[in-house]
Amino acid sequence: MEIEFKILNPTEPEAKNLTKEDVWGAHEMESEYIPKIPIKWIHHGMLVATSGDDGLPNVCPVWGDELRYKSVTIICRPSLEQEARYWLEYVHGGGSVSRRKVISKNEIALRSDYQAW
Repeated sequence: MEIEFKILNPTEPEAKNLTKEDVWGAHEMESEYIPKIPIKWIHHGMLVATSGDDGLPNVCPVWGDELRYKSVTIICRPSLEQEARYWLEYVHGGGSVSRRKVISKNEIALRSDYQAW
């Protein structure tokens, strides 16, 4: 039996202004050695809902649904959408952004779903 793996790279150009932590948030680590276990969130970045046990709701405030395993919803400014998409796809895999909603002139929401199944 042969198994084929496909790595789906981000479809957007590499981000120049946003960092991964700007989108995904940051937390302190227990130590500099493996395993690195998150112990305290510094900030949640653009995340407003996740499916994990990280202090954020798992019911999305934008769409009102419960997030699937490893899914996230972020809110960002429209001018940052392309770079935010890059970082979502960098972590979840190319094509991971499944939903988009304009909330206001200054805010859009994106749903990203983990692609490694």
